[in-house]
Amino acid sequence: NSDPDDDNDPRPENADLFPLVPAEWADADNDGIGDNADHDDDNDLLPDAWELLHFSNLHQSAADDPDQDGTGNHAEFLLQLLPTHPDSRFHATAATGHVIQWQGVAGLSFRIERSGNLATWSELATVPGSNGLNTHTDTSPLPGRNFYRVVLLP
Repeated sequence: NSDPDDDNDPRPENADLFPLVPAEWADADNDGIGDNADHDDDNDLLPDAWELLHFSNLHQSAADDPDQDGTGNHAEFLLQLLPTHPDSRFHATAATGHVIQWQGVAGLSFRIERSGNLATWSELATVPGSNGLNTHTDTSPLPGRNFYRVVLLP
């Protein structure tokens, strides 16, 4: 082929990882998706636009918790929280009548767990999330104290 650039993009074939795709020529994270189409160039489960909006760089990881609120960056992204504000965190409360409440997001799933001693936990339910306040009622609480936690499922 005598054409030095089959897709007529700004890169010659020898510097183009996608020689037949005009809008792509590079793949910084080697995931097979060109950088222009890849919404997560560093493959850390955090969309680049979200990282740039909140941190002005792509140096965060999914597990990082820069605001030290106990909620990692990936959960903050999924739950639409603010990763640099410690008051914007994922938490649940137990109200009268063993009603567990938390802020959720549609499309996510949550596992409700219960313990009588904080050492061993059992699953009560898996609940599909909805936007806003989510609730689950423990209809068969343990005798004595009940502790609850809500886990964001992958």
